[in-house]
Order: sequence, then structure tokens, then C-alpha cells
Amino acid sequence: MIDRDVNKSIMRHFARQSVFLAGIYLLSLNVSSAPTGGTVVGGAGNINHSGLNTTINQNTQNLAVNWQSFDVNTNERVQFIQPNTSSIALNRILSNNGSVIQGQIDANGQVILVNPHGVFFSSTATVNVGGLIASTLDMTPSDFMNGNYIFL
Repeated sequence: MIDRDVNKSIMRHFARQSVFLAGIYLLSLNVSSAPTGGTVVGGAGNINHSGLNTTINQNTQNLAVNWQSFDVNTNERVQFIQPNTSSIALNRILSNNGSVIQGQIDANGQVILVNPHGVFFSSTATVNVGGLIASTLDMTPSDFMNGNYIFL
């Protein structure tokens, strides 16, 4: 009877480990997770998705975008094409999850990422921008567009 209980305990332990390892494997898959649900809420510009690339064409000095999620996988690129090096793009992430940046973000100007659940840059992230702010505090699009860079 004792041996049977020990065997059951060992089998449960291996079953839990198998489920855990399967979860780790699924998390490590290279699945597309590019920014989604981008809506321009201040300034003028547009967002284009093509394969693994997301391009934000900014037509005004300041641009505010609300995103449903903003993740960049290792094989993905997000590029901001801005009018000049003084241009600023505010990116408000509305997801209930933190943002994970594992791929490439490029901008000739400045980029602000705000996500109340955090912004994580992995060791594979490449950020080539004129300036970057990543914050868990929010900034309203109206304050931003009026030049009041107030984090709430």
C-alpha cells in the first residue's frame, strides 16, 4: 500500500513537470505579437502592418496613438517615420498586460510608451530612436498635444 501511494505521488510530480515544461515551450514559440488595435487620437498619421513590420507614418510634430496591445517579438520591427528629430509619438497601451519588447523599434524622433502594467525590454530588444520614455504612468492625449508632458 505504501509503494502504491509513493508511485502515485511520483506520477503526479512528473505530470505537473510535464505540464510546466509544455507551457514554457509554448511561451518560447516565435509567434507574431506585433502592436495591435492602434488608433490615432491626436495629431495626424497612419499605421500600416505588413508581415512582421509595423510602420507608423507621423504627419504632425506630435502624434498620440492608443493601442490595444504593444508587443514586439524577436523577429518583428516597429518603425516610426516622423517629420524630424524633434517629433514625438505618444503610445498609450490600453491592454491589461504589460508590453514585452523583444524585437526592433526604430524612430528618427522621440517615442513615449505608457503602459500601466509595465514595459519590459528583453536582451534581444533593439531600440534605435532619438529619445525614449517608457512609463507605467499615463499621459492624456490632450495634455500631450498641448505640450503639457504631465504623467499621472
